[in-house]
Amino acid sequence: MIPLDDIELKNGATEFIVDSNKNNLKLSSLEIENSEKFQLILKRGSLASWTGKLWHRSTTNSTAKPRVVLLIMFVASYIREAGAEENYYRGIQSLTKLSNQELFKQLIGYEQGKKKGMII
Repeated sequence: MIPLDDIELKNGATEFIVDSNKNNLKLSSLEIENSEKFQLILKRGSLASWTGKLWHRSTTNSTAKPRVVLLIMFVASYIREAGAEENYYRGIQSLTKLSNQELFKQLIGYEQGKKKGMII
């Protein structure tokens, strides 16, 4: 992540759960609430990186100005969406009236990295 604005507590600093990367367990809401956390404060133009296994989230921006960051993710090609928060391809399946649907799928990388037998 490269912040294009200074990141401070008041404008939605990214919050991390300490040591959450040390196991592969999904945390419950109660566990998240009771976990030790820290917030990352950064100056504009800094660079921060972490493994996707480290639980993190943006906090509330209580200012009138948006907080803008550049997110950079490196993931294996067979993973459709890095955070697995959304499956955008499911919405695309409803676009059946396209004149050349196969070309459209190629253009957006619909089956990029798909392994034999994998369901999209």
